[in-house]
Amino acid sequence: MPVLRGAVLILTISACPTAALASPTTIASSTPAYRNRISARPLSMLFGLGSFTYERALGDRFSLEISPSFIYWGWTATKIYGGGAMLGASAYLTGAAPRGLRIHADVMPLYIRGEDNDSTAAVFALGIRALCGYNWVWRSRFSLGLSGGLQYLHFKIDGITSVLNGVFPAMDLSLGYAW
Repeated sequence: MPVLRGAVLILTISACPTAALASPTTIASSTPAYRNRISARPLSMLFGLGSFTYERALGDRFSLEISPSFIYWGWTATKIYGGGAMLGASAYLTGAAPRGLRIHADVMPLYIRGEDNDSTAAVFALGIRALCGYNWVWRSRFSLGLSGGLQYLHFKIDGITSVLNGVFPAMDLSLGYAW
């Protein structure tokens, strides 16, 4: 008897298609699609390096970033100042850019100059990073990004071999706004 009831149920469903079964339906996403994100890096700011990043999604799985950076420590006779620009790209493994699990790579040249009463010195630095992390974007448009990975640093200082040249761990924390 249970087999007969199952067969009748299957025949009834197949003989009386409803509009929901006969045509495909699209369910609207519960999260809005943001394509732009601007953020700041508070960990860098603790060390006097200001950095603001603009990220633009070029598709659901890819985005580009540009980030002007500046450094200034000049509240005494010794002054340190400089600037640079970071260019980066992200591939999103989940979600839609600029939110979700991502693999990120960037390059950042940086020029720093130091002065005191007697002398001046200039440093050219180059940083290259490869990171894996996650960006959260809430309905309030507030965003949080956490990433970790490796970075290569190279400092060119005339007459000095820097101990900071090499591969080091990298960590990134960003707080921002998406639209």
